[in-house]
Amino acid sequence: MVLLGVRSRASHVLSLSLALWACTAPSSAGVTMSNRTTAVLVKPTQDGASLTMTNRATREAWLAGQPLFAWRFAGDRGSVTSLSGWKSVTVARFSQPNGVQAAKIKLRRSGMEVETTLQLYPANGPLRVSTSYRDLSPEPMPSPCESFALELTPRGPVDFLRVKKGTTNPDCLGLFRDPVRDGFSNTVLCSGSDDRDDFDYFPWFCFQSKRSGAYFGWEFSGYGSFAVADRAGKIGFSGGLEPAKFVKRGSVDLPAWFLGLYAGDEDDGANALHHWWMKYRFPKVNDPLYPRVHYNTWTALGTAVSETNCLQQVAVAKRLGAELFHVDAGWYRGVDDWYPDPTKFPRGLKPVVDAAHAAGMKFGLWTAPNHASLRLVGLHPDWVIADWIVNTPEAREASTSDAFAAVPLCWGDEPFENYVNRELARIVRDYDLDYLEHDQPIVMDCRQDARHTHHLGGGQYELVKGYYRTYDRLRKEFPGLLLEDCMNGGHMMDYGLMQRFHVISITDLYGALDNRRAVWGGTYPMPPSYCEGYMQDSPDLPPHYQFRSFMMGLWSLSADATKWSQSKVRDCQEDIATYKQIRPIIRDGNVYHVLPQPDGKNWDGLEYYDSGAGKGVLFVFRPDSATSRKTVRLRGLSAKFTYRVRFQDSGREFTTTGSKLMRDGISVSLPKRFGSEIVRFIRR
Repeated sequence: MVLLGVRSRASHVLSLSLALWACTAPSSAGVTMSNRTTAVLVKPTQDGASLTMTNRATREAWLAGQPLFAWRFAGDRGSVTSLSGWKSVTVARFSQPNGVQAAKIKLRRSGMEVETTLQLYPANGPLRVSTSYRDLSPEPMPSPCESFALELTPRGPVDFLRVKKGTTNPDCLGLFRDPVRDGFSNTVLCSGSDDRDDFDYFPWFCFQSKRSGAYFGWEFSGYGSFAVADRAGKIGFSGGLEPAKFVKRGSVDLPAWFLGLYAGDEDDGANALHHWWMKYRFPKVNDPLYPRVHYNTWTALGTAVSETNCLQQVAVAKRLGAELFHVDAGWYRGVDDWYPDPTKFPRGLKPVVDAAHAAGMKFGLWTAPNHASLRLVGLHPDWVIADWIVNTPEAREASTSDAFAAVPLCWGDEPFENYVNRELARIVRDYDLDYLEHDQPIVMDCRQDARHTHHLGGGQYELVKGYYRTYDRLRKEFPGLLLEDCMNGGHMMDYGLMQRFHVISITDLYGALDNRRAVWGGTYPMPPSYCEGYMQDSPDLPPHYQFRSFMMGLWSLSADATKWSQSKVRDCQEDIATYKQIRPIIRDGNVYHVLPQPDGKNWDGLEYYDSGAGKGVLFVFRPDSATSRKTVRLRGLSAKFTYRVRFQDSGREFTTTGSKLMRDGISVSLPKRFGSEIVRFIRR
């Protein structure tokens, strides 16, 4: 039954609602939406609503009438439950700014209300789904934890792709791929924790068939669990908040998720995701030089920073051409005492800040605002995350040393959230910051229900929400502030975080090969400009090989360049100048994984190409390989156009067509091991 003229005031607010269905029994009517790559159909059903998503290019229905409200509830490790018996099902289509199409589903039954918003983004953007669950029962019931339980219906065999986080284990870095067939089953865990180095994944997954695919993302930094299983040619795919870590009761806003369809391979899907993210989800900041070249004190000075050595580092950073000077851990009186150490900085931070700004650089600081010494713990013992035993020798040592980690505090507790809001704003104002880094573990499973303001059993969920509120508030108060997430180097990488931070430290390994591996894998779920690598000094490597290993994302020099030879300084100056020239291509273009994942034995590299500007760059590396020549086939070019190709080191130049570059490739010769080359090409 189609009802017109109902709730005219609401319809006006929804901006010319095109259709409204309200029924006590399901209707065959539905809401349709489409963009360049995807057609969507949302239909009311007895179980709430169903979702169909079809790839318009290949005419594959990746989702065919899938129920949207089949959930697992908190604490339940059994099968999912399809909710039914709704007294009211309302589906409405409406428009949003920037060409976004949207549908809203409202469900009501005894003791429960559900509201789900589906947004289909223009061009080749994904469908984004967010759900609010309201418990209206007299006694709070277990909350739903899983955001979805779907059955994908691709045409033909599919591979399951996922990216393991960088962290500190080099064997974990990069992309992992498995065929979904013959009874394949896999459960993938994601978190913002630092206790899962060997099995913690970015909450991005790709399902790749022969000529098309689907990518998925989850917008949350807490503990997540996702299951993939072969079902006789179909693919069971479900997930959301990890049931073992989420035992909350009552109302909850489930983390949003998105699903994008594309034609081509996983690079085509990743590039569609990158462009959508940077246009619609990236935390906007007015910085035309993003991503800047950073100079960071961490591996050069450790925590032994001082006014004297920082001013020396500022001088060499300016000489190299760096654009942001970043004082890492050690500048403060103590963890939780975020004032300059008077012994190290007798005049405060102002001389270093002024020197950086006078040199034309932005200035940034390291913080770990949710960690405390026993001093603050003694004043506010109720802020401590539950299960953290303060009286252990390890805790006492950590909280009294000049280290950079101590007792963790719960961001889900309102008094602490208010405190940290004030303290971070003070730090930004007092020290004239352009850039702020957050490090150290954040997401932990807090069960301190009696003493904290967060809900029963929802400590880690509420902690993440409090963390988000703080940085949303900070960006609103300081709209020009750049934010970096480090979290022990690569432990916390996800789409909830990426809506608030501009820079993600993707690994706590600082070598050339490790960074190339992290960037190679990280540039599937993340736009390259997010991917920060800290570069330690590697005197055994040729300078260009080392420097270029960090130029494919955000380059953060973290070596003591005051000790470099003149020739190494000149090499760095040259590569920084090159980086500034190609930075728009890395930021705005497509990335193609044209060579295999780096392993230290075989050639590796990445291609970046901006089709709008007609400019591209190819990075090629010969590690400890016996092969001295490699042919690399480029991707994404305009086949009929002519391109001018130039090799940076050899000086070789030639002109040829895009079709030949993609079919026959470019032959690169590197006579010595640990060699590199940058090949630039421009459409004529």
